[in-house]
Amino acid sequence: MEPVSKKKHHRRLRRPVLLLVLAVVLALAVGGTLLMRREQPEEIISTTSHGELMDKTSEEVASLTVTQRDGESYTLLQRTAGVLTLAEDEAFVVSDRHASSMLSACATIAYEDILTEDKDAYAQYFTEFGLDEPLTVEITYTDGSAICLRIGSKGPLEEDTWYYMTVEGDTRLFALSRGIEEELDVSRAQLYPVTQPTIHQARLDAITFTGEDEEILAQWLLEGEITDSDAAASWRMTVPWSYPADEEAMTNLRKNLANLRLGAYVEEATAGNLAAYGLDSPRFTLTLHMAAGSTGSVDEEGVYSTTDWPESTFVMQIGDAKSDAVDYVLVDAAPVGVVIDAAEIAKSCDGTLIAVQYNDVRRQELLDVKQQIEQSGCPILGTVLNQVDYDSYLSRKYYYRTYGKYGYYNRYYKHKHAAEKK
Repeated sequence: MEPVSKKKHHRRLRRPVLLLVLAVVLALAVGGTLLMRREQPEEIISTTSHGELMDKTSEEVASLTVTQRDGESYTLLQRTAGVLTLAEDEAFVVSDRHASSMLSACATIAYEDILTEDKDAYAQYFTEFGLDEPLTVEITYTDGSAICLRIGSKGPLEEDTWYYMTVEGDTRLFALSRGIEEELDVSRAQLYPVTQPTIHQARLDAITFTGEDEEILAQWLLEGEITDSDAAASWRMTVPWSYPADEEAMTNLRKNLANLRLGAYVEEATAGNLAAYGLDSPRFTLTLHMAAGSTGSVDEEGVYSTTDWPESTFVMQIGDAKSDAVDYVLVDAAPVGVVIDAAEIAKSCDGTLIAVQYNDVRRQELLDVKQQIEQSGCPILGTVLNQVDYDSYLSRKYYYRTYGKYGYYNRYYKHKHAAEKK
C-alpha cells in the first residue's frame, strides 16, 4: 500500500481533532469566568462599559457629607483649595493625605459598568448587594451641581474588586471600583492628622521595654558614643541577661523602631478615656533614648544640609487590644542552646517552630533544644528542616554539625567548647 494515502488520511483527522481541542479550551475558559462571578439575578445584565458620572477638578468640590454604614456622619468643606475642614468645627483641618484622596475621588466619579437600567430588576436584591445599609456620599460643587452616591458592601465578583452602587435620582445600577470606595469610606477618627514620631536610627543609644508593673523586661544599651566608627557593633543587652548583642539583629531592631508609625486618632487623652482603653495601667511601655546629634538630607534641588537635634526621649505606652483579633507574630531568634534569647522569648509566645539546618546540628543538641523549649512552657508546633541537599538526603547520610551562621553566637559557642576541652 502506498504510504501517501495514509498520510492524507492523517491530515483529514487533524482538523476535527484541533477544532475539538479548541472547543474544550474555550469551554473551560468560559466556565472559569462564570465560576469567578457570584450568582447574579438574570435580570441584571451589563448594558455598557465604564464611564463618568462627574468630571470636575478637585478645586470645584465645595462640600461632601459622608454617612458610613454604621450611621456615623460628618460634613467636610473646602474653603481653601486642597484643604478640607469639618463643617461643625472649621478649626479642624483634615490630614493632607485624606483630603487629597477624597477630593480626587469626588472630582471625577467614574463607574466600571452599568449593570442594568431597570430599578425593578434589582430592588428586591438590596440586602444581597449591601445597599440596604450603604455608604452614602453627598457631594456639592461650586457650580451648584450635586450628586448623592449610595455604595453597597458587596460586588458582582468574588474578589470584590467592584461594589454595587446607586445614584439618587437615577434608576441605573452601577459597578464602582473598590479603589474609589476605599478613598471615600473614611471614618471621622481617621480624618485627624497624626503627628508621627521622629526617631533616628543613628541617634538611638538606649532601648527599654517595661511591663505592667514597670519592671524592665528587656533593655539594650550602646557602649560608647553614637559617633564611634564601630557604634553599630557596640550594643549590649543588659536585661534580662548581659552579653554583647548581635550587630545584624540590633541594626534590624533599630531600623524597625525608626520606621515606627502611629495609627488613627481615637479620642482625647482624658482620664476616663485612658482608663477605658487600658492606658491608666499600660501593658507595655517602650522607651527610646536618642543622643544629641546631627542628621543630613538632600532637598529637591539636590542641596545637602544638616539638622542638629538635641538629646530626646520617646515613650510609647500600649494599652488594651482594640478587638479580640489574634495577631500571629514570627520572632526570629538566635539558635537555642547557644544563648538564652530564644528560650526566654518562648515564654511570651503561643507556640514555637524550630528551624533545623540539614547536616548542621547534632542529634543531642536538637534534643537539648527540645528540652529547653519544653521547660519554657511554650508548646512546640513543629520542626522545619531547611537547606536540604536532596542527593545527600536520599542517600540517608545523616550527620550534624554546629550552627555556623550567627556571628557572635557561633564564636561564643566555639570558645565555650574550647574552654571545656582544656
